[in-house]
Amino acid sequence: MDFVKEYHKVIRLKMKTLGIKSRMVKTSVTDQHLYDIPGKGTLPTIVVLHGIGGGSTPFEKMLYILQRFSKRILVPEAPGHGFSQFPTDKVNVETVYEGIASILDSELDEKPIIFGNSMGGAIAIKYAIENPEKVLALSLCSPGGAYMTPENWANFLNRFRLKDKIDAINFMNSIIYKPSPFSFLLSDHILETVGNPFIQELINTVSADTLFTPEQLASLKMPIQLIWGKADRLMLKEHLDFYKKYLPKQTIIEEPEDFGHCPFLDRPVELSARVINFIQKVDNELKIEIR
Repeated sequence: MDFVKEYHKVIRLKMKTLGIKSRMVKTSVTDQHLYDIPGKGTLPTIVVLHGIGGGSTPFEKMLYILQRFSKRILVPEAPGHGFSQFPTDKVNVETVYEGIASILDSELDEKPIIFGNSMGGAIAIKYAIENPEKVLALSLCSPGGAYMTPENWANFLNRFRLKDKIDAINFMNSIIYKPSPFSFLLSDHILETVGNPFIQELINTVSADTLFTPEQLASLKMPIQLIWGKADRLMLKEHLDFYKKYLPKQTIIEEPEDFGHCPFLDRPVELSARVINFIQKVDNELKIEIR
């Protein structure tokens, strides 16, 4: 039994008892899971997008904090991730993107700030490039999608090709702030998620041709926040350098010392504070423009 998966079910039940809506949405790809969270604040709607092999439930602590400040939070899960069903057709990166984009197009009633981590950051960027009129701002946390040569990209993807518990432990240690003995306890879950056949097939379909070009990033006109922890051991310095060089000049770049690749896991309060401060700045500037 995957005890972490069962724990996620318990957390989902807890969230539902607190008034957070957990429902399935039929998209062009498959039936996908969505947390629709009524907010208690006045800031614009926030969309939260997870990384590859992940899901939305691990964002629980961060979501409770965002809920205090925002009017609404949407947290969709990609096809084949979390509580979403697997795609009914072919498996590739476009299928995953189309599933998320379909939910955003059908569920949003105002321009949101989109927060994305890892793969979720890449999806956020792609959605903003293709639908700039639908996005208020981007908050990106160690986003994927930075251009690499085909050879370097193929070598980087090997980090996600997990074959045994040792691979899973090393992967878990690469996404948190400090390596932890708990990574051993989570290794079976990591193998069940990142190492499962669907995710592995998905990884095999992601070619260097799908990565962002400097011209694509230059087209982004909305406010952007880039958060990249100095303790991120999954991504490469090459990725950060690409984004630093080619994201537009309005981008606010933050490099916290104590953030790993997934700070929502072990630094949810600190990450939430940075995201909220950015959103408040965007909201204040929007109000000034309206006046």
